[in-house]
Amino acid sequence: MKEKVKTVIDAVAAELSGHVRICDTDSLLETLLPVPSETLDAILASVKNTGNYSAIEQRWKGFPTAKDPKESLFYQPFLTATEAIRAAVPDGKKNCLEGQWYDRHDKSPESSQESADARPDILFVSRPMVVKKLEEEVRVLEQEVKQSAPQPLSKSNRKQEKLV
Repeated sequence: MKEKVKTVIDAVAAELSGHVRICDTDSLLETLLPVPSETLDAILASVKNTGNYSAIEQRWKGFPTAKDPKESLFYQPFLTATEAIRAAVPDGKKNCLEGQWYDRHDKSPESSQESADARPDILFVSRPMVVKKLEEEVRVLEQEVKQSAPQPLSKSNRKQEKLV
């Protein structure tokens, strides 16, 4: 049994070798998100004040607490947390955070390629004004289509039509 366990551990280590790096949280944040600590403190204070983060429990609101929860239970709490963080960034510091997070775990991208079955669960669209403008244009077009479609006659209109 010990030999099988060692074989599995060795196989996992070989598979991950060169693909996974381990570092402490501070090093990770400083490398990937070089944000001044006073900005991070302001964001943390804001999300605590809005109730999105519990300082007592030291966890984000809404994340599953059950053992082995379904992945889908993380989507909405993740979106809530990321939006709380994005909204809490002080003015003048937002730069790359201007955007919108979307849950698309159940929507495949349309593509003529077979790889369209692969899809992101959560995605960030930078500069959502373009997306919002397109959504508004689609709403206007949908409204125009509805208005140009023949409308069924009401009873009073049918009576008037018969009289004419």
